[in-house]
This record gives sequence, structure tokens and C-alpha cells, in this order.
Amino acid sequence: MSKWKVWAASAVAVVAGAGSAAAQSTDFGPITVKTTGGTTEAVFVVDPSATGVATLDLTYAGDVRGNQNNEEVRVFIDGNLLATLNPTPTDCTSTGRQTLAISATDYATAAADGSIVVTFDTGSRVQPNACDNANFDYVDPFTAFTDDSTGFVVQGRFTPPLAAPLASGGPGSTESQVASVAGMRGGLSLLYTPDPQDRIDRLDGRAGRGSVSVAGLGLLETDGVDLQVDRDHLAFSSGAMAAQDFTFWSEGAIVQVDDGAFDDGRFYIIHAGIDRRVGDRALVGLSLQVDHLNTTNAATDDEYDGRGWMFGPYGTMRLRDALYLDGRLAFGQVATDVTLGAGGAEEYDSDRALLELRLTGATALRSLTVEPYAELNYYSEESDAFGAVAATETDISQGVLGGRVSREIAYSNGVLVPYAEAAMLYSEVASDATLATGSYAQGIDGVSAEIELGTSFANPNGTAWSFNLRHHLGDDISSTGLWVDLTLPF
Repeated sequence: MSKWKVWAASAVAVVAGAGSAAAQSTDFGPITVKTTGGTTEAVFVVDPSATGVATLDLTYAGDVRGNQNNEEVRVFIDGNLLATLNPTPTDCTSTGRQTLAISATDYATAAADGSIVVTFDTGSRVQPNACDNANFDYVDPFTAFTDDSTGFVVQGRFTPPLAAPLASGGPGSTESQVASVAGMRGGLSLLYTPDPQDRIDRLDGRAGRGSVSVAGLGLLETDGVDLQVDRDHLAFSSGAMAAQDFTFWSEGAIVQVDDGAFDDGRFYIIHAGIDRRVGDRALVGLSLQVDHLNTTNAATDDEYDGRGWMFGPYGTMRLRDALYLDGRLAFGQVATDVTLGAGGAEEYDSDRALLELRLTGATALRSLTVEPYAELNYYSEESDAFGAVAATETDISQGVLGGRVSREIAYSNGVLVPYAEAAMLYSEVASDATLATGSYAQGIDGVSAEIELGTSFANPNGTAWSFNLRHHLGDDISSTGLWVDLTLPF
């Protein structure tokens, strides 16, 4: 028995935006039987999850026991009879053409092991060395066969059914990718929010603290620029500029995102705002957030490029000495372009909202300053439907408990402040689509912890610098970075 093996015959390609796969036809042959009682077969590797009817489009010729009528070649699928072929005429002067359908039931049974075996059995009827004619009428895409020693020749095209479509919102679906991208954008927006300590400093009339996460010397009153750098993070803050009773400020960051589901993630964010003090106990303002997230799904090579904005009010209130309540509310939109790995492009829009509340305290413990804080944060993003992709909503609810312990050491030329900070974060990421396994959005779901060690130095003319080491550990995610802050007066 001769065999023609066609491996990877039923490779599938992802349909743009539909979350399903299209079947790919495979040509095979020519394969032959040269001896009496011979059989020949073709083996195709297939997708067991595919459902529906498969087809065999055959072109064949042969001399089946001379020129007698009612003679046939039997075709089997994994040993089960599918159909018979009647070569006409039987002297091999021309070819027959026949399309055979493999029912959904027969295909499912045969494809369960991941392959389909098609066998052509001539029994004892084939006459070897009979097909010595050169005028075979092969039809495109088949090619002529001129081996005059054969008794039966067949070539054809196998077309498997469509692969089973991915469940809308299920693992691997486009909805899952959209939700995971929204969760990544939301988690990073909550992480790289304007630092509330800056607002506390402005409320109290203090200059920047020169710490890792505290930027901000006034451009007119206490001019300065702050730069933060670590392995995966570059951030800046222009500080504040006072114009009469108003303060203008800006901050920004560039973040490298690494997870198990997306490659080459990069997040850019800029904050800018204006605020003023209201009496001695409150500060109110408006802020604008502009961000850009670019990331590529590792499994499908689909690239997501989203640009968005958020705008809203914020405020800080001193409840009593060394106890502050801070809040921020923002609404906005995101426009995302999708470049599909399988070819083509899509786009969709999203509406989003953010709410942040923080309570910060400060107390002296001998020579130490202890600053505990608690946060409640919320982010929601609703993405519109596009193509065959359903609309999705992704929400992040987050609670944070943390604190900083620092000590001021005075020198003749400035103040050195070593400190340690730790925080426990609990986040719940909810979506009506399944989050991609290994994604950033899935990784921040649950408990994570953050530890920070650093020191800062500020001299009387306003120049300040600081260094710290931060380690963040969560469910299958971790990050470690060395941060550098530099503040220079103008």
C-alpha cells in the first residue's frame, strides 16, 4: 500500500475581528496504484474542534479490470466506506471528476484523533501498466500525470470545515483581548496618578519634598523640574507655577509593560492641572490626563494602539492637623486602532471613568515621622462593539493600605531624609469577558504588596535629589526598580 501524507494540511487562519477561523484547502497527489489489488491513501492533519461538512474534490483515471462495466474504486474515511468512483472510460483516455462530501458526523468521528485518513481501494480489479495514454484531461489546479506504468491515479483537494468559532468573550476571543487591554490601561492609570502629597504640600504652602514620588517646585515661586528613572519607568514633573492665587502643574511618565499575554507594551501618560487654595483648609482644581497605550497580543499578533484623555475635578482638605482627605474624579474616552496579525485593521471607542479617594495622616514618633495612608480607587472602561466583536466592560475596584516612615537629618548644607514605605493593595478586576491568561489585568487581580526604600536630600536653595529601591510582588507579577529624583531650581 502506498501513502501520501499531507501534514499541516488543515492549518487555520484567524478571521479578522470575528474570533473564528477559516479552513484552508490542501491539494494532494497525484497518488497511484500500480499493482493488482493495490490501495493508496492520503493522511491529513486536521483540527478536531472543527464542525461541519468537509469535501474531497477528486480528479482520477484508471483501468479497472479492462473495459468491463460497473467496476469501481472504493473510497474510505478512516476505514469507513464513503463513496465509490466509476472511472469512465476505463481505458484511461480521460479523467473523471467527482466531489465527495464528508458529513459533519463522519468528520467529527474521524477527526477526533487529529487526522483524517482517505484510502482508495481498487480491490483486485486494477490493471497495472494500463494508463499509458498522454491525453489525460486534468482540470486546474491539478497537473498532468504521465507515468504509463500505473493502473489508477488520483489527485485532489481536501477542504476541512471551519474551525469551531471562539465563544464571544471566552478565552482567546477578541473580546478577551479588548477587556485585558482595558484592564491594563486602568491599572496603569491608577498607579500613575498625580501624587496626592504634592497637593498636600501646596495646601500647606510647602515646597517639594524631594522624595521619589513627590515632585514639584514652583516655576515662579520655587522653580524646579523633577526626573524619575528606573529599569521600566521614566517619569517627570515640571512642578508648580504660581500665577496670583492659582498654581499650574504637570507630571508625566513612560512605562514599559511586561506580562505573559502581551508583548512590547508601552504606556505614556501626562497630567496637567490648575488649582488654588480656598481658605486655609482646602485646595480645589481641575486636571487633564492624556495617555497612550500600545501593546501586542502574543498569541494572535494583534496590535492595540489606544490614545485617550480624561478630565475632571480634584480637591484636598485638611480635616485637622496632619490629617488630609484627597479626592479626584475624571471622565474621558479612548480611541483604539487594532492592526490584526492575520491582516486587516479595526477600530473601536471606549468611555471611561475614574474615582480616587485617599486619607493621609502624619505623626511624630521620637525622631521619626510616620505617614500612614488609605486609598479607595475605582476605574471603569466600556468599549463599543466593532465588527463581529461584542461590547465589553471592565471595572477595577482597589483598596490600598500603606505608610511611610522617615527621619530628617540636618546638615549645615541641607536636610537628608532616609525613608521606608510599604503598601498592601487589593484589587478586583471584573469584566463581562474572560481576561487573557497571564495578562497584566489578570495579574493585578487580588493581593499585591509594595516595598520602597530610599533617601532624599534637599538644600536651602531648593535643589533636591532622592534615590529609592521599589519592589512590587503580586499574583505571578513582580517588579523591581531603582528610582532617581532630581529637582533643580531655575
